[in-house]
Amino acid sequence: MGDAFTYEDIYELYRNERFSTDLQELTPGDLKKIKNYFEEKNKETKNQDQSLNLFSTHNRAKIQVELSNATRVVKDLLERRERKVISRAVFNSRSEDSLRDTSNMLKIEEELYDQLTVLLKRFRKGFLATI
Repeated sequence: MGDAFTYEDIYELYRNERFSTDLQELTPGDLKKIKNYFEEKNKETKNQDQSLNLFSTHNRAKIQVELSNATRVVKDLLERRERKVISRAVFNSRSEDSLRDTSNMLKIEEELYDQLTVLLKRFRKGFLATI
């Protein structure tokens, strides 16, 4: 994938995540490229708003549909990654050894993983202490 992301690049990240049971590599650079993609498309839409010709109107509608689809794909990508991080935290909280598996996690996902693991272990200990 080149310097700028396209909708196809974003969808490819999502597709890889969707068809893999483990977290796929997603870098802060990828997130920056996705952000830039949305900024560029929004600029294009604003530029198209200023023109009243039929071609511009059609082009603006096309860009808006693409933006809507890209937003949905990014949301689905986030939710899939979120579920995988939660699953790892649950597995880690249940195992006796404290192997911390944060491979392919973004920094913010690592923070979620660590906090969930601590919380789940505390819950498990407290629950078992009441029995």
